[in-house]
Amino acid sequence: MDNKRLFDLYYSYNLTKIYETFNLRIANFILLVQFVLGSSIVVDFERFLPPHSRNMWQFISGLIIVILSALSFIYKYSDKAILAAQLNKRYGHVINQYQLNKNLNIDLEMLRIEPDDIKIVGAFEDIAYKRSKIQLGLKDHKILTRYQKIIAFLSGESF
Repeated sequence: MDNKRLFDLYYSYNLTKIYETFNLRIANFILLVQFVLGSSIVVDFERFLPPHSRNMWQFISGLIIVILSALSFIYKYSDKAILAAQLNKRYGHVINQYQLNKNLNIDLEMLRIEPDDIKIVGAFEDIAYKRSKIQLGLKDHKILTRYQKIIAFLSGESF
């Protein structure tokens, strides 16, 4: 078996897993903030604030809700998480099949998944590369930037 193809399989698996986790956490965070801010308006949270800031509370919380709603609508974090989860399951299935049968044609299996693949770029690529190297017991010399480390943390990875 070609180690490059095996690495590509693990890389694709990790890339979709990291992307799924990141988008799911962002979507859940946005929903939580919207729920908390919306609830604070409904339960009249303003009465606990100083009189001079009461009028601003509704405006600021409403503005935050609008901004988060726009971000959620534009970037569709939950949709991206669902698509990545579906791909991740397919890549995971191929990995499981390979572990049971070392003669499995990974190229053929990857070609079957490729039409449904999604484009994932940016910080996720280096994080998935690093995770794949570690999983396969290969030497890893990749150093993540501070930004990539933050994305990795938000994606459930720690190096």
